[in-house]
Amino acid sequence: MKRKFFLSLISVLLGGICLTASACSCTPTQTLSLTSDWNNNSNTIGYKETAVYSVEHVADFNSDGLNYAVSDALKDDVTFSFSNGTYTVSAQIVPATTSFIPSRYTGNIQVESGQIIHLTTEFKITSSYTYGNPAQTKTSNDFIKTDSYICTVGASYTPLYVTQENKYAILSVSDQGTNVAESHFKREFIYSTDKYVINEINVDDNSVKAFKEYKYTYRTAIDNSELLFTLRNVNIENVDGIFSLPTISATYGAPQTIKISRLEDATENVNLTANGTPYTQMQVRKYVFNVDNQMMAGKSQLVFIQAKPTEQTSTVDYRAHVVKYVEPLTVYGSFAPMGALVYSLQSVTYGK
Repeated sequence: MKRKFFLSLISVLLGGICLTASACSCTPTQTLSLTSDWNNNSNTIGYKETAVYSVEHVADFNSDGLNYAVSDALKDDVTFSFSNGTYTVSAQIVPATTSFIPSRYTGNIQVESGQIIHLTTEFKITSSYTYGNPAQTKTSNDFIKTDSYICTVGASYTPLYVTQENKYAILSVSDQGTNVAESHFKREFIYSTDKYVINEINVDDNSVKAFKEYKYTYRTAIDNSELLFTLRNVNIENVDGIFSLPTISATYGAPQTIKISRLEDATENVNLTANGTPYTQMQVRKYVFNVDNQMMAGKSQLVFIQAKPTEQTSTVDYRAHVVKYVEPLTVYGSFAPMGALVYSLQSVTYGK
């Protein structure tokens, strides 16, 4: 299985994002500012948030104009299942000192505020595939981990240093047959004021196997590991319709662009505990996004983010939580749909 992560980097310029609505090339440029909604502007050292999601495979996902049902043709070649899926995200404000910034960071960005955000994510799920004649079954304990150090909102969530480690099964179906292989790799991203370096890391001893260097300008991008976190903190109240954002990820190397469409706000049923209090509904704003490139676009992804409550609504304290995220799955090579993984917020704790 190949997970089509379009984890994008949002272009930030002088504290705001300069974007052009994609309806036509002569549309006036608008500035989209960043906020610190994730912590209600409590930018003090020690503030921490931890969010835990359940992850469920939905074979016939069909919602908000998106249909990710498993391909009928695929059912003849393989049966598969996913279980025990979880996704955990933690964000904490820590001092911008050498005791917190990893020693492997060799960039030259100076943190003026004295604070940075330590952002970690961990996705885990068990996947199982049965295929072939005679039939064989392969089971994999998949995971994706990221460990990111980024600036606070005053420096536009500029990335400093990021590591990621991925291990998962890859399903491929072709005229030559069906196969499931394992992919396991590590990368690190080192950002400076005029470039970024992507290192391929040996999973056994953390040595650098290969690297690529790209030119870029300080405060014009965030790292791919920050996508959902940063999208929480984009002030889009005065932006309608579709807007485009520059993108950097290891998949593409050089910057790409993602296209984000805002759908109608809605009330979402939830099974959520926030700082010990249970909730069953939340107001959300919905977004659909994909890479804005016909050769690389893949399938759109869907994300629900907590909306600001009305005065008449009693709900979770506003922190622009990611309430739900829908990730379509496709077969490597053929891109046949395999359904979707649906991430649902189960619990969140926050404060100092």
